[in-house]
Amino acid sequence: MKTKASAKSVLAYLELDEGVEYAVYPALGGRRRQAGTGHPEEKVRMDAYNLLITKYGYPAEYIDIEYPVVIREDETPRYADIVVCSDTTKKRPLIVVEAKKPNRSDGEKQGQRYATILRAVWVWWTNGADNSTFEIVNRYPEDASPISDIPPYGGAPKYKVTSLVPFKDDKQITTAFRRCHNLIRNLSHLKPDQAFHEFLKVLLVKLQDESKTSDFEFQILTHGASKEPESPNVTAQRLRQIYKLAAEEDSEIADVFRQEDDIALTNDCLAQIVGELQKHSFQQTPVDQKGRAFETFISGDMRQEFKEFMTPRPVVSAIVEMANPDRQTLILDPCCGSGAFLINSLLHVAGEIGGGKFTPRQISKYIFDFAHDKLWGFDASKQMASVARIAMIMNDDGRAHV
Repeated sequence: MKTKASAKSVLAYLELDEGVEYAVYPALGGRRRQAGTGHPEEKVRMDAYNLLITKYGYPAEYIDIEYPVVIREDETPRYADIVVCSDTTKKRPLIVVEAKKPNRSDGEKQGQRYATILRAVWVWWTNGADNSTFEIVNRYPEDASPISDIPPYGGAPKYKVTSLVPFKDDKQITTAFRRCHNLIRNLSHLKPDQAFHEFLKVLLVKLQDESKTSDFEFQILTHGASKEPESPNVTAQRLRQIYKLAAEEDSEIADVFRQEDDIALTNDCLAQIVGELQKHSFQQTPVDQKGRAFETFISGDMRQEFKEFMTPRPVVSAIVEMANPDRQTLILDPCCGSGAFLINSLLHVAGEIGGGKFTPRQISKYIFDFAHDKLWGFDASKQMASVARIAMIMNDDGRAHV
């Protein structure tokens, strides 16, 4: 018994023939390949093949499967899973698709190698759930640059940063914070306290992007051979979506930044802030640098802009030194304000833990456990509570108890 889609369809489909499941490719003369038990990668290939047609708009007549790749003349050819060509002759490959079965993570280099040999321009690696895309930028020696996606039919690819670098020191972080805050005040024309509150929202988006995704959406994408940047409207729309999802998925965040609140900044302002922060990683930056930078920014730059009393920094440091907390100490600040006592306690404990007694993995775990389980704070001011929570998110996540 056979079940199949309309013969007029160019999309691949699954067919059951005498108990055996096949992927059928109508545009390739009805070619079919086993897709059931023992052949999980075939369904991944079939889905990628269909996406090339439905999502990216490539004509089915330009696409082939099992495209021969001759590495050496005296060897049996190998075969690329899918190749998209420039026309119906299928003599000039443009895109090589490397399809792997679910949960496989290898094959990126193989796809790039095949693309180099075939003189294709782009590579798409997929296992059905995860995807990586590249542009071949040099053939000898082989070199491929990550891009955000393969181009649609007739379009240009988008390029993105795929790895971040830590800030070099706390001074660099503080400088970046000041620039962002000044951009908000000058471009969105907000009062200082309002500008700071909106900056916290953008900082939240940056932190969420680093911790929740591997795609690094907090950046200005570029496209085409000239690497022309996308419009500020496109960048801003992507950031607003991350912020909205963060508020919807995290009740603690929604409690501080109400879900109905958007980021009240102009698109141009948002895009410029992204440009200031996009290359750096807060997660990869040591906790002591982040803590000192945020505290300096709050206590030095923002003290006059809040109608709140902030305990002078030397006083905070002296009290923490006298208390001398360790990683087992439970700390509660009933009027935590911007979180200065909590941050300084975290820095103090981080310094003790990092004294050479533990491995880097142990240090990271102990700091996280202390921040998450031992630091508690309350404040009557919702604005100050939001400052403290963002500070703790940035410093290894103890926000649940602020």
